[in-house]
Amino acid sequence: MLENFEQMNCGGSEYLKTALQLLIKDYKQTRSLLLESTRAIRKLCKEPAYEPGILWLRSIPGIGLINAAIILFEIQDIKRFKSLDHLYSYAGLVPDTGDTGDKKITKGITVRRNEYLRTALVESSWTVIRKDPALLMKYNQLHKRMHYNKAIIRIAKHLLARIRFVLLHQQEYVTGVVA
Repeated sequence: MLENFEQMNCGGSEYLKTALQLLIKDYKQTRSLLLESTRAIRKLCKEPAYEPGILWLRSIPGIGLINAAIILFEIQDIKRFKSLDHLYSYAGLVPDTGDTGDKKITKGITVRRNEYLRTALVESSWTVIRKDPALLMKYNQLHKRMHYNKAIIRIAKHLLARIRFVLLHQQEYVTGVVA
């Protein structure tokens, strides 16, 4: 398909042809860098220091290799968070509030966050609701009374609780088992 774009005559315009060739070159370079970085992440995930954590995280439905690596690298040591609420706050999955003196205002989720961790959690949450019937049911209940974006943030909090459990207990996640 890319070859078709490279062979286009662009209506005879030399400027348009040059612009198209530059865009194609940019696309190829970006694709090459993405491939190189993905290979480096995969290699890093096989290091003895990270491999067990990656395997534990990947046992949770909806978490792939790249998101598992992002989550593990951003959380680092799960024991540094005294409670699940501290972890929620670190990830940026807590409400932002304002206080006028007379009343307290809730503004949505906070802007203070670990951007990479929150993004990986939200992306994984969209996948996990397709793979885990319990979280899909929870999402559907939440979606009935709130916007879908707010509902997925709540699912991300549930997913983060699972991640914390897996990393604290250093074991793979088992679906359908109540601990």
